Amino acid sequence: MEKEITKEKKETLPQRFEKSLPLDRIDPAAVAAAESAKAMIQSVYLYAMRNPRNEDQARDDILRACKRPAFAEKVEYSKPVSGKQIKGPSIRFAELALRAWGNVITKTQVVYDDEEVRRIMIFCIDAQTNITHSKEAVINKTVERKKPTPDREVISERTNTNGDKVYVVRATEDELQNKEAAIVSKSIRNEGLRLIPTDMIDDAIDAARATLRDRDAKDPDAAKKSVLDSFSELGVRPKEIETYLGHKIDTISPKELQNLRSIYRAIKDGEASWKDYMEKGGEEEKEPEIDPDAIKKFDEWAIAGKLDITLLNIFLDETAKANEMTIDQLKAGLVKSDKIEIAKFWDRFEKYAEMAKKRGTKEKEGLFKK
Repeated sequence: MEKEITKEKKETLPQRFEKSLPLDRIDPAAVAAAESAKAMIQSVYLYAMRNPRNEDQARDDILRACKRPAFAEKVEYSKPVSGKQIKGPSIRFAELALRAWGNVITKTQVVYDDEEVRRIMIFCIDAQTNITHSKEAVINKTVERKKPTPDREVISERTNTNGDKVYVVRATEDELQNKEAAIVSKSIRNEGLRLIPTDMIDDAIDAARATLRDRDAKDPDAAKKSVLDSFSELGVRPKEIETYLGHKIDTISPKELQNLRSIYRAIKDGEASWKDYMEKGGEEEKEPEIDPDAIKKFDEWAIAGKLDITLLNIFLDETAKANEMTIDQLKAGLVKSDKIEIAKFWDRFEKYAEMAKKRGTKEKEGLFKK
């Protein structure tokens, strides 16, 4: 008798559970959106399997674009960080490079949203190699204004670095969309370019610089006027540029001209403001000198340890990228570090090598940061 009751309960439990979930709780729009996203990703993966990328063709397409002067001006940005100017590939370059590379999915997903903040995840997926890079971003639903209009909701106030009072106000829908679009574009650039070989990106930047040098050499005055006109659109006058350079515009050098283009691109893409450059100064970042003996010593460590050199090079490359340095800088820095830091590095590499052999992947990002 007890067995029959137990059996009856087991049979009717799913039915009771179904009855406890009324159909009106199921959102048809959410189900449709999920199925649509699933179908899109599957179709991209299927296309990638049938049409694998041609890396040589992709490289040629990127370099050809960088040989067009109009695009070459948009390839590189320069922004002040800790008193130095850091240069890198721009958002516009990343968009073109990812299109040329092909078989890449970029996706944005809202993971949390309330009245104060919105959290989003930005994904860059290589459908051919199944490598994914992602970034979580937090968007505060506020903006700062010096003189908010009466209809704006003031949340708080603060004094900025110049001693001026600014007000934190609730962002409008348009302001929120602009903030989100800027963050998404930067994240896609940073994460998406990790899917493309760094040497290809370096070649593209060199090609763009050469294109601009050749054009400027043919007509220096036209190049100077073009840069001044671009800054004028941003509200930056020639006198302000002379203050930044420290001399008259008439004596501007080709290197300074290229640097100004990079600054314009950073301001245009929302990376920085002209005020940032005036406060930080125009000194460009210089690469620290690297001791060749230190690099040689590191290589001797690898040989003496009978390590998997291929795997070690991959680990060094990813670690250098994560810490924004070159592989040679990383090697030299480790050799000159104390024993504790050296031991930590080799411990991370051992864990990385163990996981890579077990799972056949090098996506162990937590091990790369120093």
